[in-house]
Amino acid sequence: LSDPSFQNFIKNFLDGKYTENIFSNNKSGLLFKGLNVTELNFSYAREMFLPKLYVGGSIKYLIGTSVYYNFLVFDEKEKLDFGSILSFKEKLMRNSNAVTLDLGAMYQIPILVSEKIIKTQVGLVIKNLVEPEFDLANTSEKLKLSRQLNLGCSIELLKMFTLALDYDLLKTKTFVPGYDNQNLSLGFEFKPPIFLSIRAGCLKNLAMAEDEILTGGLGFKIFAF
Repeated sequence: LSDPSFQNFIKNFLDGKYTENIFSNNKSGLLFKGLNVTELNFSYAREMFLPKLYVGGSIKYLIGTSVYYNFLVFDEKEKLDFGSILSFKEKLMRNSNAVTLDLGAMYQIPILVSEKIIKTQVGLVIKNLVEPEFDLANTSEKLKLSRQLNLGCSIELLKMFTLALDYDLLKTKTFVPGYDNQNLSLGFEFKPPIFLSIRAGCLKNLAMAEDEILTGGLGFKIFAF
């Protein structure tokens, strides 16, 4: 309050000398930006080249629905009305389609340890070989789904324990600026000779510091399902 410039601002404000919006340059706001994708797949895989080596692919027809709404708090021309968001669907949402391809291979490796066979599987998957793009509503911007390269393996121990490892070989960008994604996950499943299975694991995003989660779950087997 002892600052002369601040005192002068208060005086002029009370005297009504500010006839224009003093917050006109303030760009504070609320931004909705997202994409929902529905996939229609045609997949085929078969054993080829080597015994227990399976190679396949999926042609995917993608139906994307994007949403974009940028509400500026101090822009008098914009009014945030959640009722109007539903009624102005054509303005806030846009549909667009794309076609892409996934490729994958899995190799089953029976390992003999102490006269017992340990079932081991190693797989490699390429997702979005052709990176699909979708129109972002109310803008000229496009949202692109990045190509992904994933390596995974699983080991079945004692017929009741399964250990699985999954690793993203590529770091991919997300729709959140400055937030990338490259996951390393480890999990196990315990299947006792009853209808219950127990799962637990952890997931670490190697592209971001201190970005990790623990997971867990239960499964129930009903008859043969």
